[in-house]
Amino acid sequence: MLAYDEGGAVEEVINKGLEAHTENSITNPDELRSRLAAVREDGYAISTEEFREGIKSVAATIRDHTGKVISAITVVGPLQRMTNNKTPHIKKKVMAAGKEASERMGYDERYFKQLGRLHR
Repeated sequence: MLAYDEGGAVEEVINKGLEAHTENSITNPDELRSRLAAVREDGYAISTEEFREGIKSVAATIRDHTGKVISAITVVGPLQRMTNNKTPHIKKKVMAAGKEASERMGYDERYFKQLGRLHR
């Protein structure tokens, strides 16, 4: 959700300090900005032990009829079950679920594609 904020929340989070919860936590502001840009470009986020050791998550956005990100869908699990081999399959399923939920909220990807404002 932070990747899609337009109200200055990213800088607010950075100014409060990026706390390390694990050795994989992002604590560098430039790295955070870069990761958030990648999330906007890719349309999904993967977190591996960034908040808690032994935990991986995969998330995708849910948009409303205006194209605004209003929510996200996330799968969270232990690394033993969410292996690197399984991650592409999980990512595909999570993104499909996000797309379906967005469509139920009135989001029409074809419309935004025609406008040249395709969202990921």
